[in-house]
Amino acid sequence: GNLQINYSSYFGNVHYGYGEQLMGTEGTIEVLNRQDLYFYPEAYNGAAQTPCTANVTGAGALNQSLTVSYANNTNAGTATASATYGGDANHESSSDSKTFYIAKAASSTVVSVPGGQAFTYDGLEHPAAVSVTGAGGLAFAPSPMYGCGRVPKDVADSDCVASYAYAGDANHDGSSGSITYAIGKAPSRPELYTPM
Repeated sequence: GNLQINYSSYFGNVHYGYGEQLMGTEGTIEVLNRQDLYFYPEAYNGAAQTPCTANVTGAGALNQSLTVSYANNTNAGTATASATYGGDANHESSSDSKTFYIAKAASSTVVSVPGGQAFTYDGLEHPAAVSVTGAGGLAFAPSPMYGCGRVPKDVADSDCVASYAYAGDANHDGSSGSITYAIGKAPSRPELYTPM
C-alpha cells in the first residue's frame, strides 16, 4: 500500500500543514516527520513527542490510519518513528522508520535580592537568591557566587556582583544571571547634650 503522512508545524501564529501521497512501488512505506519538511525540531518538554501520523492507501479503496510507534522520543536527542502495515489478502505488508531530533529546552537563571539590590546600609547582610527553571520540571535554587567574596553588607560592597551560571544538562541548555549591588551610606544623627 501507499502511505500518506500528515504533519503540522507552528511558526508564531502562522500554521503550515503538509500531506504527500507516496506513489511508490506497492509495499513500500516511507515515514516522514515535520523536521524534514520545515527543519523545525521538536523541543524537550518532559513529555513524549509524537509529531507523526500515518495513513495507508492502495488499490481497491484501501484507506486506513496506521499507528505510529516511537522510540527515545522523550529526552533530547535522536528519536525514531515507525509505521507498519500488516497487509491483507490483496495488499503486501510493508514498514519503514525515520529519525527526528528533539532539541534541548532553554533554561532560565534569575538572580535577585529580596528587598532589592540597592539599599541603604543597615548593618545586615543582604544575600542574593538564585532560581533555575526549565521545561520538564527543572527547578532548583543554588547558592550564588559573589564577586566580592562574601554576602554584601557594607558600603564598600557596592558594585559587588552576585551571579550564577547553570551549565545545562542532557535536556536543557545552560543559562546565567547576575545582579550588581548598590549600597548607600546611612544617615548619621548627631545629638548635642548640655550640662544641667
